[in-house]
Amino acid sequence: MQRGRSEVAEGAKSVEELRSMFSKIDGLINNVTQQMDKMAQAVNKVTQNAASISREVDNIDTDSNKVAGEIQTVSAAMQHQSATTEEIASASEALAQLAQETQEELHKFKF
Repeated sequence: MQRGRSEVAEGAKSVEELRSMFSKIDGLINNVTQQMDKMAQAVNKVTQNAASISREVDNIDTDSNKVAGEIQTVSAAMQHQSATTEEIASASEALAQLAQETQEELHKFKF
């Protein structure tokens, strides 16, 4: 009977130790779960930031393409203006030459 009681007491002690160990394991599992939740939130935030950066890069690319198109338009307009300026300069020279010739012809006549 004594031996039985001793074994029951020892069994109860073992059960209590197991309960304590399971309680510690449960606490550790809760800690790990909380850390995993925090990591998941951080990963989610990083993913959102990456998507936002990607959208901004796309916007910059679109704007850069628009600017490049506008620069080409301005360049074409400047080339056209340069050609027109050269034509005007050439016409001015021709008019100056014609005026010179007219002046020379007028000097031939006596008034």
